[in-house]
Amino acid sequence: MNDALLARARLGDSTAMYELAMAYDEEAENKGNDVDIYAESLIWMEKAAELDHVSAQVHMFEYYELGGDFEKHFYWLERAAQNGNEKAIQELKRHQSGSVQSSSSGGKGCLESIKRGVGCILFWAMVLFVAALVVTTCSCVLWHPDLGLM
Repeated sequence: MNDALLARARLGDSTAMYELAMAYDEEAENKGNDVDIYAESLIWMEKAAELDHVSAQVHMFEYYELGGDFEKHFYWLERAAQNGNEKAIQELKRHQSGSVQSSSSGGKGCLESIKRGVGCILFWAMVLFVAALVVTTCSCVLWHPDLGLM
């Protein structure tokens, strides 16, 4: 890692923080998507975004959208839009009008898509719970000492 870049980032230079985060991203990719290095990248990217580095804010709203953390996604989306980023402004307008579409939402708005995603997650959580319950119950019956099946 570039020592001068790291020194500037530690002194509060948001551009250096952003460049450092991007360098960590590249290093993580070169090392087989190293999670620890990506975490370091995210730390510096967020610091730059907090200091109103617009490109860092765009990275943050995209990161949280991909990760499914919509509260943080909208936080960074709004910050980037407030700082004049055209991509963020347009995406925020689409979200506010409910015209954001996804293939899984059948053309419905973003909020509807999020609701469907949560419903899907709850459905699969219930399926896993029932499966675990069945396995546990069967195991108890098969291995119960009074039934002589041990």
